[in-house]
Amino acid sequence: MRACSPAASAARASCRSSRAASCKAASVMCAYNAVDGTGSCESKEPLTDVLRTDWGFSGYVRPDFFAAKTTVAAMKAGMDHEMPQPIQWSPSRIEEALAKGACAAVDGRNPCVAFPFGHGLSYTTFAMGKPTLSFDRKRQVWHATTTVTNTGSRAGSQVVQAYLGLPASASQAGAPQPPKRLVGFQKVELAPGHSKRVAITIDPASSHHPLGIWDEARKNWITPAGQFTVWLGTSSAAGDLAVSGIIQR
Repeated sequence: MRACSPAASAARASCRSSRAASCKAASVMCAYNAVDGTGSCESKEPLTDVLRTDWGFSGYVRPDFFAAKTTVAAMKAGMDHEMPQPIQWSPSRIEEALAKGACAAVDGRNPCVAFPFGHGLSYTTFAMGKPTLSFDRKRQVWHATTTVTNTGSRAGSQVVQAYLGLPASASQAGAPQPPKRLVGFQKVELAPGHSKRVAITIDPASSHHPLGIWDEARKNWITPAGQFTVWLGTSSAAGDLAVSGIIQR
């Protein structure tokens, strides 16, 4: 990736001869040097525009030792982790970037997060149908359901994940709650062009208390009143989720 100058179309054309994607490489290293004044690990064109968009590379980008010179620019360019240790990506520098609003969400994604929670890599592509939510009165459980289709040319697997958003009353009754919590998942393996129906069960009585919070005053699990939003998707990123339905308690 060293020849890929952000301003040089000729260099970009020469980069197309790379075999990083066609040989299914797991990772690519951005170099220590700078090209046209931009560090290799801070340049979005080679790391994202060419490597991932043009070539369809689905692995991760790691830097040469101490090659990352910035915190936010390297994240937004497409670098995935820092080597040999977090310096630019130390907790304090990341917290500072967040506090300054440098990582505000764009189109449902945090530009500083390459791999959100639940994200997986694959050499094929998938599409997810419109999710639904149904209630089983006999078993007193909910089923979040969708259809997954392998839209690529290779066999592969996808993990469908169910997330739950608790009502505002949840944070008032106990500890502050996250925007979403993972309440279930299911892995599906598909050949090219094949589809499969996936159903994830949400059982309020299960041991992980999907709808519950710990009430410190009562020393017990309780279910807060209000609306619980159920999402299905392939990661915790807002852009990878679709609303399956609402649970009213």
